[in-house]
Amino acid sequence: MFGRFVRTCAMALPPLYLSPSAHAQASLPYTPSWQARHSLARLSDEAGLPLPLSQWPLPSAAVRSALSALPTDLPETLARARDDVLADLDQADRPLLTARVKTRREAPVGFDDDYVPGSSLALRSGSIIAADAASDQAWAIGVGARFEQQAGSLLEGAAQTFGTPASVSARLDDSAMVFEGAGVNLQAFAHRYWWGPSWQDSLILGNNAPAFMGVGLQRSQALPSNSPWLSWLGAWNAEVFVAKAQDPVVSPNQPNGYLFAGARVTLKPHPQLELGLSRSWQTGGQGRPNGWRNFVSALLARDSNPPGPDQQANDPGNGMAGLDLRVGCGHIARCAFYTQAIGEDHARYAPTKNLALLGAEAWSEDGNHRWFAEYANTSCGGLPGEQEIQGCAYRNYQYPQGYTNGARWVGASFGPDSRVATLGWYALASERRLRLHFGRVGVSVNAFGPTAVEPPHGRLLGFAAEQAFHVGRLTLTGALNWTRLQEGNDFGANRRRDLQLGLSAAWPLD
Repeated sequence: MFGRFVRTCAMALPPLYLSPSAHAQASLPYTPSWQARHSLARLSDEAGLPLPLSQWPLPSAAVRSALSALPTDLPETLARARDDVLADLDQADRPLLTARVKTRREAPVGFDDDYVPGSSLALRSGSIIAADAASDQAWAIGVGARFEQQAGSLLEGAAQTFGTPASVSARLDDSAMVFEGAGVNLQAFAHRYWWGPSWQDSLILGNNAPAFMGVGLQRSQALPSNSPWLSWLGAWNAEVFVAKAQDPVVSPNQPNGYLFAGARVTLKPHPQLELGLSRSWQTGGQGRPNGWRNFVSALLARDSNPPGPDQQANDPGNGMAGLDLRVGCGHIARCAFYTQAIGEDHARYAPTKNLALLGAEAWSEDGNHRWFAEYANTSCGGLPGEQEIQGCAYRNYQYPQGYTNGARWVGASFGPDSRVATLGWYALASERRLRLHFGRVGVSVNAFGPTAVEPPHGRLLGFAAEQAFHVGRLTLTGALNWTRLQEGNDFGANRRRDLQLGLSAAWPLD
């Protein structure tokens, strides 16, 4: 929503976008695997990689350009990390078939986790680039499709008992058509976002919901600006997008066909410092104000959250805004600290009623291990000095189905009014992940169903384990997720005691 910050971003984005990058090339949006993100973080912290790492996806060409700017004489472990990222980039550009077979159960969703509480089948074409040799402009095209069991596990019509097949949805996923010009990618897309430096939860945009289908602008590179006025920003990227909501309408007061939009600027003014400014908003839909004027009013938070019903009829939309920060330890130790604060409201031109996240991470000298500890408070007023408010976060009187896409929380997978800590250990060489969750869930994990009466919530204890292994070119990944909640009623795939078992198979088709 939120006042001066929003207005500053709105005014700053156009000149930032129009700062051309040398040798710009259109490329598909790229989100790394958890292994590649771990390697990118090491290259950033130990070798000064000129690339922001808290905004995904980024154009794959931007990631390749940053890798090419690294010294050629890197230490062996860092050279291996660079090769791992390049291999992940190459794999993202190739056709791939992925099949996942899972028991229909919910489990917390973090970075590079699959959100579907059940089985799915996905196919992507890889990258097709058509360049114009007479100019710097180019096209990049990729097509992906996904078939999955019902993602909204608390909606009417979801599976009600273990083993009962749920309805199947077909979606575009990992698809994009990108046109590059003057340092900017104009793109139509179907993909998920991850905005923030965290590993388990993003308070504003995370992996817990189906892909957004929309259009947007993003800087095609993440290089420092050539402008003397902006060079202090360091490596940076910016994006703005508009998507159509995909939630099935299950609440009688829900405006059908509303828009979901977002804007983010990520700056890296120092190799050990990264700052992100984020804004998202829901606006329009059947029975609500629509049109360009209303869309801009929602972006600038004009006439938002008015006091009376007459004024509320002209409220342009619901939104969230805030910042995140990651600070590395530099030469002192192999560690970093990060935080995120996202406001549900504004006061005196600044976000307020903030959701809050704190985290710390460390990694081994050889780069084979990463450990992190993360704590998220998704109640409004989660920052010190604020009054905590229940029933506020991720919900709004205009959109009673909440801050969701595909009936799943778009932000933290633990949902609103939760306090959850996560301890994680990622082992690169053995391709293994272990996570422990504990705390309290306020409403529901992952999914939101307005008609569900008291879904599982309360005190949480959870454990997640994942192990990958290879058979020829086939990559198999087994996963186990166990969660226990102490309150509420079992409903479909969302239960107080859940055990999710899964096996995925990824097969390159080239």
